[in-house]
Amino acid sequence: AEVDYVGAAAMRAMVAYTSPSATLSPEEAVAALDVASAGLWFMSESDVALTVFALPAPSGAVTVGNAMAVLAEAAPIEVNERAVEESDLAWFFDRTTVAQDWWEPEQHEAAAQWQAVRDVFEDDLEGAQVFRIGRPSSWGLGGAIDVFVFGRASDGSLVGVYTVSVET
Repeated sequence: AEVDYVGAAAMRAMVAYTSPSATLSPEEAVAALDVASAGLWFMSESDVALTVFALPAPSGAVTVGNAMAVLAEAAPIEVNERAVEESDLAWFFDRTTVAQDWWEPEQHEAAAQWQAVRDVFEDDLEGAQVFRIGRPSSWGLGGAIDVFVFGRASDGSLVGVYTVSVET
């Protein structure tokens, strides 16, 4: 990625070309997300960088009931008095990949990089999921909300990105 003209899109194309299936190995998925997400920050009331993670394959599906226990290994999340909500890729990515009339030039420039991250989840990993873990409030979750976006690699392990969304 440090070579001129080899950006996130080129790296993803090379990985896809050398991969025998649409689902990447854990190492390939981590590498693709590392390249695609480099320097990206999730914008909310506080801006927090994306952190790439990989976890061993869980014994079953990740659900609202077990997400906190499964994902606690990916990031130092507080589990006391917290609730879990499942969301979708649109909630996480549309704000950065679907152009708006009011966007500034830097938002248009960043959209391609955000789309490269989204493409890893949509094209290269299976069953992408989004979970939000935060304190319950009268309007849903509030405060510092841990956000996990992940999919399954070829061996069933979970590979994704973690960030925090501050919502008050």
